[in-house]
Amino acid sequence: MKKKRNLIGVCLVAVLMLALTVIGYAAGDGEAAPEYGAWCLVPPLVTIVLAFVTKQTIISMFIGIWVGATIIHHFNPIDGLIGSFTGYLVPSIADSWNAGMLIIMALIGGFMYMLSACGGAEAFGRWAEKVANNRKKSQLLAWIAPFVFIFNQGCLLVGVIMRPVTDKTHISRVKLAYITDAMGAPLVSMSPISDNGVYLVGLLAAEIAAMAGVKAYIADPVVVDEMEEVARLSGHPDCPRRSIFHALNQKATARLHCDRIGIVYEKANLVVAHLGGGISVAAHKQGRVVDVNNALDGDGPFAPERAGSLPAGEFADLCFSGRYTRREVQKMLAGQGGLVAHLGTNSMMQVSERIVQGDEKARLVAEAMCYGISKQIGAMAAAMCGRVDAVILTGGIAHNEFVVRYIEQHCSFIAPVSVYPGENELESLVANALVVLRGTIVPKVYA
Repeated sequence: MKKKRNLIGVCLVAVLMLALTVIGYAAGDGEAAPEYGAWCLVPPLVTIVLAFVTKQTIISMFIGIWVGATIIHHFNPIDGLIGSFTGYLVPSIADSWNAGMLIIMALIGGFMYMLSACGGAEAFGRWAEKVANNRKKSQLLAWIAPFVFIFNQGCLLVGVIMRPVTDKTHISRVKLAYITDAMGAPLVSMSPISDNGVYLVGLLAAEIAAMAGVKAYIADPVVVDEMEEVARLSGHPDCPRRSIFHALNQKATARLHCDRIGIVYEKANLVVAHLGGGISVAAHKQGRVVDVNNALDGDGPFAPERAGSLPAGEFADLCFSGRYTRREVQKMLAGQGGLVAHLGTNSMMQVSERIVQGDEKARLVAEAMCYGISKQIGAMAAAMCGRVDAVILTGGIAHNEFVVRYIEQHCSFIAPVSVYPGENELESLVANALVVLRGTIVPKVYA
């Protein structure tokens, strides 16, 4: 049966790729349209259908990527296959954040396998089958099981354990999935070995530190506020400027750069630009971020998903036009602004590919974003009277050659431009802990 399903899947893929090839030949060598219309539905539909037919999720997802890349590469399956690896899979895996997540997921899978191999999960399942001998009991046990397996991604194991029990008592797998997710997701955040519990760490750390008679610290949260008073005032007292930015990544990267070039962060003047889904550009003046744009609400340069600072009059007219709700307007500012609003994508990688293919609109929008970043860097340099030791680019988009090259061309006159791609949150937390433990810095108290 399994071989038959796989054979059907192979046939479906072969027919589909042949059809795309025929379409490509029929279309000729002309440029592909920037907007693909209904073709955008083909890759996810192919993935879903193949997953149902073959029961091979990973293979189905890869074929879906291949189909999407084939459409982008003018319906050429060979170019699509090569592009799947060179343009999408390899760069994604090479990204430090994605590579770290793959390692974490592999470790989680190994942990779950260890629990299964040691017999703990199987023993619980056998006991559950004896206890839960009717629908009501098995459903109640499914609700209780996440309390037992509360560790990271325990809901995955709960599903595997409870599935034979609920199948036996005729409870649908959809309902089991709902129960395990509804209970497992909140409970896993309470686990001491869960990455979902980060938001609780501050509260727990304070209590634990108090019991141990030591101090607890938080390292550069997003609301670090070191702004000078003159930077807080806007053109209206009801709308003060706020310090909300990528403080952890920015300050850790700034310290790393200073260590590498042999200067002290607390004595250096730096302009640091975090380039990600949101973009924050800050003036680091002798260890303090004296000015920065509010990246959370979309202030400053526009970003992949955020609109940035907008013409005030036009935006006021838009807000009171009656065409949009408050929620819709907020989404325009953060979530559906920037590259998403102009080009329909938040991926700078995709934008770069469109530029290579000759998409002039994509080039204009990308240059406009980089232009805004460059102007903001210049503004932060002015905030420090032009005395800048380095301009630092960090964040995920710092991997993009087009963006980095544009900013270097426009800002290298201010100071040497250094690039530290990626967000590196975990490394930044460790670095902050070490500078406190080593006595390099004295912890600050923020009011």
